[in-house]
Amino acid sequence: MKKSITCFLSLATMMCAGTANAENYFFSVNGAGDQDGTSWENSAPAEYLASTVAGLSAGDAVYVQGGTYLPDRNTGLWDIPQGVTIKGGYGPDKKGTDTSITYPTETETIFTADLDGDGKGDNGARALIVIANELTDGWKGDKTWQDYKKVSISGVTIRDAYYTGESTYKGAALFAVQANVEFDHVKFIDNKTEVGGGVVCCQGSRAVFRDCIWRGNKGTNAGVALLCRQHNGGSSEAETRRGETIIDRCEFTDNTVAEPDNSNKAKYGGAIALADWGGTMWINNTTVTGTHISWAGAMGRFGTGTTLYSTNNTFYDCTCSYDVRHSGSIISMGDKSHLYAANTISVNKVDGFEGMLATNFIQTELCTFDTKGYNVWGSTFNNSATPFAPTDNVNKDNTVAVVFGDNEAQTVGGTRVIAPLESFRGVVLADIEAAAAGWSMPAEIDVTLDQTGAKRPASTIPGAYDVQAEKENSGISAAIVESASFSLLALGGGHYVVRGAEGVAAVYDLGGRKVVESTVADGDVLDLAGLAGGVYIVNVGNEALKVAL
Repeated sequence: MKKSITCFLSLATMMCAGTANAENYFFSVNGAGDQDGTSWENSAPAEYLASTVAGLSAGDAVYVQGGTYLPDRNTGLWDIPQGVTIKGGYGPDKKGTDTSITYPTETETIFTADLDGDGKGDNGARALIVIANELTDGWKGDKTWQDYKKVSISGVTIRDAYYTGESTYKGAALFAVQANVEFDHVKFIDNKTEVGGGVVCCQGSRAVFRDCIWRGNKGTNAGVALLCRQHNGGSSEAETRRGETIIDRCEFTDNTVAEPDNSNKAKYGGAIALADWGGTMWINNTTVTGTHISWAGAMGRFGTGTTLYSTNNTFYDCTCSYDVRHSGSIISMGDKSHLYAANTISVNKVDGFEGMLATNFIQTELCTFDTKGYNVWGSTFNNSATPFAPTDNVNKDNTVAVVFGDNEAQTVGGTRVIAPLESFRGVVLADIEAAAAGWSMPAEIDVTLDQTGAKRPASTIPGAYDVQAEKENSGISAAIVESASFSLLALGGGHYVVRGAEGVAAVYDLGGRKVVESTVADGDVLDLAGLAGGVYIVNVGNEALKVAL
């Protein structure tokens, strides 16, 4: 029999207290059994998910079955404390406290802002989801993301947020401030902001987006899909607390700046914007398409003093309406910015432009430009002191038709990809690996894979998707192997992110021989790339699990 509202309130209060013996909570839309959240058979109902999450403590986790979940019934919003884990996508067949899962799943867990079902979000003057901390006074303070434990969100679709407030750059779907946050297989769908920019806004945060999708989001200014700014939201060169953003194996489709009056007002950074002196961004194996903006950088504007590393990406069909000063209709690099590029495609349907009307734009001689080659550029204005590499293909006649021919976008493993013509094959994968090593790319990024998570051949192809990659690894399936207390997230190529463990990781083959020993902490990468294929046992503390290479 369904419990009373009083019992439900007691459940929420107990969960929000963060008691020592209640660290993992299980939810389904209607609840089940005792509805106390202690197992799948006794899952708590959807109506108390948001209030429960708001009261969690660092280290707590919630696991959520498929279905649609609304924000807190009192506030209409979600608040996520630092250091918690939220994982969705679980099917109704789970038993006990089993939290193992491999993404992507056929089951969708939806967090929607549409409380009344009219198709428009009801979050009003605040982002639907805020990664909370104790800061006040306009989200300013002395702490940085290094002071907080990681927030991990996986297997969730966040949709229908509608921001109508007057403050700019505060996010419509999600606002993360001074946060250490990781998103895995998260979708941001059909969200909208009326002012500023940023369906997702990260301010002074370290944010990792892996296998994530942005589709159909709308805004009125910079960075409709993703906007990253300084610690205090400003753009001063003197501010040293800047953000770090990693975008790996992601898709951005049809995220567009609205121009109802068709004005030529300067608007920078259509899908992605990194504000002046806002930090560093790494983009790898990612496709961006279908963005329109009035002025510059319909794929992305990377402001003064920022740094972009672009490897294995496909940027195409992103346009500007202003016909006087595009300053890079796809990529726009600001003054004193830094661009590091290898194996990236950046072309439009219509090109042939020169100078500041070009598809790609590096603003001044004060910009740093380092190309490791194999990039396919449309028209490009390079005002830096560095020439293109001999292996770069730079031509104002490089258009979508020239690069992709009759190939069209297709869905592979849940994400949209597009294949360049086979005549472009010939990228030496070892050269891209050498570039990544020379640039000290973050351990989360594996340049030997393609956008679907498949292993690239030794002779690969420009851009995010290689149709000839090894299909046994395809499907953007970042497999998670879990024990009772820790887990390993497979990045590919024998590299695993450690979650929930700290100490010495000892790796044994099935014959009991120790083959690897390494000291690890939560978030570190365990490197097993040097081992031969087979099954191995990873032991940390008193817990062990098996991995297959």
